[in-house]
Amino acid sequence: MAGSSSSSSSILPSTAALLAAAVAGAAAGYCAASRTSTLPTHRHGAPRPATSDAPEPEASAPASDEASLSRGRLLKDVSVSDVYIWDIEHLGSRFEPAGPSSVNVMKNAPRRRSSFNLSGLDDGGPPTKVPHDQEYNRIIAPSECILRTIVRKPGQESSTSAYVRAGPRNALHFNPEGVNAAIVTCGGLCPGLNNVVREITCTLCYNYGAKMVYGVVGGFRGFYEARYLPPQRLTPSKLETVHHHGGTILQSSRGGFDLPKILKFLEEYQIDQLYVIGGDGTHRGAYAIHQGCMKANMNISITGIPKTIDNDIDHIDRCFGFSSAVEAAQRAIRVRRSLFVLCAFFQTICIISTLRCRTYLVRVPRSRRPVTSPTASV
Repeated sequence: MAGSSSSSSSILPSTAALLAAAVAGAAAGYCAASRTSTLPTHRHGAPRPATSDAPEPEASAPASDEASLSRGRLLKDVSVSDVYIWDIEHLGSRFEPAGPSSVNVMKNAPRRRSSFNLSGLDDGGPPTKVPHDQEYNRIIAPSECILRTIVRKPGQESSTSAYVRAGPRNALHFNPEGVNAAIVTCGGLCPGLNNVVREITCTLCYNYGAKMVYGVVGGFRGFYEARYLPPQRLTPSKLETVHHHGGTILQSSRGGFDLPKILKFLEEYQIDQLYVIGGDGTHRGAYAIHQGCMKANMNISITGIPKTIDNDIDHIDRCFGFSSAVEAAQRAIRVRRSLFVLCAFFQTICIISTLRCRTYLVRVPRSRRPVTSPTASV
């Protein structure tokens, strides 16, 4: 993760990049939760098998220079003409920027040798670090996007929809020095939750210099139940080794969603950015919080981070925790190498684990009642 080298080894690079993009979007004023629950559902189709009678590609014309070689071969029957982007609601359309407008730079960026103050060496002390802000090497333009249909086929309709590309913008909606952020984990436990909480906190503190990061304990109930209050104060030093432990340091629970009480918490603690980590039900709750904030005229960015071992959230290919769940199921399957029974809640894990282990048979019961024995014989 850029600007947070101390934590880059604790989490997969792809996941770290996604979390950095989530924080960058919230800092710029985007409300990802405002679109999460309203996107159309789609399914991925299986790749078409290759056939022996497929036409051979035409030979490319001799290139006249190196520039033409780098462009490749022109496909006249594949094109993209009209792109319709699924916009994400921006707080700037409703509210003035919170505090003076500031250019987006990385706070406490990795320092070069020249950024150290060596004056302390005369007294035998260690060199002291000088505060250093660094510009991003790439700023995302307003019209940059990711095409929804990446695979293009001959004769396919040239128009397509697209998603807003995540990443740092040129200007910030919130003044980082006055930002109060909050993180909450909801629903069932999932491998990697502590990594996500740690990475968000480090990004807010190191990259943006946020004023305060709160950890809401106990899921949605942590916003109002006395046994979970007050929220924890999260710092990079406090979360330095939390990624070595399972579960979530913030605890979690199912249900307990009470919008008026959640909005009261956000107002009382003057929250500017709320990061909600959970599955499909949690994201519906995050969208309801966003709607409640807009109705109450509260200038708060709500960002949803998908979390589920079932990998059943639309519009993403792989969710953190899914691979770990599949590996655990594979170990259970290998014990008997014959028949493995899984509850209907985990059909995706069951199917993927079976294919990887080449098991003879897997039965998924229709009943959602817990299975008394995890294994059975043929």
